[in-house]
Amino acid sequence: HKYGPNSIERKKAVKDIDSLLTLAQKEMASRGLSNKVNLVVLSDHGMTSTDSRGLSVINLNQLIDMADIRYMVYYGATSMLLPCEGKLEKVYEALKGIQGLRVYLKEDIPDHYHIKHNRLTLPLLLVASKNYYIRGLDIPGKSIPTGSSISLGSHGYDPYDVPDMRGIFFARGPGLRKNYISTPLQMVDIYGILCELLGIQPLPNNGTKNITKGIVALPYSSSNRLAQSSKQTTIGVCAILYAFLFRHLLFLT
Repeated sequence: HKYGPNSIERKKAVKDIDSLLTLAQKEMASRGLSNKVNLVVLSDHGMTSTDSRGLSVINLNQLIDMADIRYMVYYGATSMLLPCEGKLEKVYEALKGIQGLRVYLKEDIPDHYHIKHNRLTLPLLLVASKNYYIRGLDIPGKSIPTGSSISLGSHGYDPYDVPDMRGIFFARGPGLRKNYISTPLQMVDIYGILCELLGIQPLPNNGTKNITKGIVALPYSSSNRLAQSSKQTTIGVCAILYAFLFRHLLFLT
């Protein structure tokens, strides 16, 4: 966030993470664990530049009457609005057609956002395009949180439109297919993959089972191990390193 994805500081952070991963793999090899440990490297999200030199800021207080909304929730790439009673259509029409901004009534929110039917979703969802930024309100009681700051890097944009938002999934080990490049994963798929590697039954979830089967090597899959349990016992160790390259390393927040 603080330095941006194109900064020298970010490049140094990636080099530091690479060194840590190299060290971890060397230590595993020295202990004879390379063929016993599944190493999975993840990120929580991607990052795109929000440098003010290439950024257009959307100021809602210049577009709508602040008396028409009860409050605004968050800012940046996405935001939600709760209009006052009887003002929904007026606010919606005022924001519709603004360059760099998509505004959705709750019932029109794209299905891939997975929030259309959530009770916490407000009547209006605002989604900024890349190189646009929704500024928060500085009016106490009207904005959660109050005000906003613009960093050199940000996230929250639609990953279907902004590839920079995609995270990473790198994995190696005895339980994973070798030289395999998966189709893009959803965050909810990771839980099923880890459960499969660990040989435990996942609780009900929204992950895609077929993707899990494609990544995990068949001899290592939990279903195959259950079938072979009378013949052998396999212990799966899964080492997970969350590589928060942009949020948690070297004070880059």
